[in-house]
Amino acid sequence: MKKQDKQAPSSKKNWKKILGVLLFIAINVAVITITAVSEFGNSSNVTDLSKIKINWWLLIPATLCFVVAIIFEIFKYVLMIKRLAINEKLTTEETKHIRKNAWKVARRTVLLGKYYDNITPAAVGGQPFQIYYMRHNSGLLNGASTSIPIFGMISNQIGFLLLAIICFVFGNVLQKNAALMVTAWIGLLFYAFWPIMVFGVSFFPKATSNFLKFIVKILAKLRLVRNRDKVLQKIENEVTEYAK
Repeated sequence: MKKQDKQAPSSKKNWKKILGVLLFIAINVAVITITAVSEFGNSSNVTDLSKIKINWWLLIPATLCFVVAIIFEIFKYVLMIKRLAINEKLTTEETKHIRKNAWKVARRTVLLGKYYDNITPAAVGGQPFQIYYMRHNSGLLNGASTSIPIFGMISNQIGFLLLAIICFVFGNVLQKNAALMVTAWIGLLFYAFWPIMVFGVSFFPKATSNFLKFIVKILAKLRLVRNRDKVLQKIENEVTEYAK
């Protein structure tokens, strides 16, 4: 009787979990369907879409590329988790447990980030949820649990920047269209600002602080920044804090 009493609540809990997942999937499908109908439901859009010829077989290599990218990103997270598990001041048992569960935690962290990146505005939701998940499930200290998703994002951005620069320099499309080339380079500079700042703060904090102060001084002369001295002090404090 005691064993049955213990199993009953457990089975109910599992059913609730399964129903919760199914409801979650159903809500996502409904949202995507409503969005698709609202975007492509009118007759003019349907007519335009009917003129497009799609090579469906190309979905196969596209899907494989996506799967390979996910696998490599999971592998990257595994390496970071295992490395930080060694560097952290943890007991031997805690370190073994973290390294043993590294693949599971990395897989769930990556997929969680991809999901929330795709449903939040400007794809900014992935990292906060990854940090939240890692803090509660990785076994690492809060600092490491926070730094791994952030560095994962930054390394992706750096990789994208390098590929984009190669394409811009050696590609033929931009060379034939001056307006597109100018806007592409401007966009790349804006995109590069965040990863470059993180890199600078990490390895060249003093130089990065001086550069940001220089920009603030220019903006202050243009009357775009108020309380110049206060902003300069804030920059110095925040750069020092991020570097630590």
